[in-house]
Amino acid sequence: MARFVRLDDVSDLEVADDDPDVRSWAVVASDGIKVGRVEHLIVDRPAMKVRYLEVGLDEAALGLNAHRDVLIPLTQVNLNEKDESVRVSRVSSAAIAKVPAFTGLPIAEGYDERFQAATGGSGGTSGDREVRLRRSSGVQPGSRLNPSGRSTEVTSPGRTSIANDEPAREQIINRPSDERDDAARRPDRPYNARDDDEESFRKR
Repeated sequence: MARFVRLDDVSDLEVADDDPDVRSWAVVASDGIKVGRVEHLIVDRPAMKVRYLEVGLDEAALGLNAHRDVLIPLTQVNLNEKDESVRVSRVSSAAIAKVPAFTGLPIAEGYDERFQAATGGSGGTSGDREVRLRRSSGVQPGSRLNPSGRSTEVTSPGRTSIANDEPAREQIINRPSDERDDAARRPDRPYNARDDDEESFRKR
């Protein structure tokens, strides 16, 4: 399992209740220019923390010819919850415009040092807080999300339990006994009242 992942790409993690989810927040350089917005959070799964912000740069504000995403270490920013902005307090807008494009995971070893070198940083950190993660509500180890967004327990290869899927369970309970038995064996097949009519027609 990869150490660094986009938070949007995993279903079992979310930002902790006491910490801000900064996705879509404006990113402001040290000279006060808004250079872009946070598009994704890159998280460290073992540490259960956000490590990097994937920022979509504002072409017009920075004089760029095309859209570009860059990766900014969380240790290099301050989070302003009052106006929902990310302040890159030690890096100017001109320096951010020179940061190499982020083309996707994995993150190469030593990226933080290269970011500081590209932006003229002198090392150290300016970040004022961490953004921690927690396990998503309703998702337990050994579970996964079904298409409806509910948690389904993996019981064996190719089979899942619908114990946590109340609408599906209610459908089964309200069927005739023979249909309930069949549905329990095949929970992936939705009940359709037309099935009863077709079965009755074949028996005539």
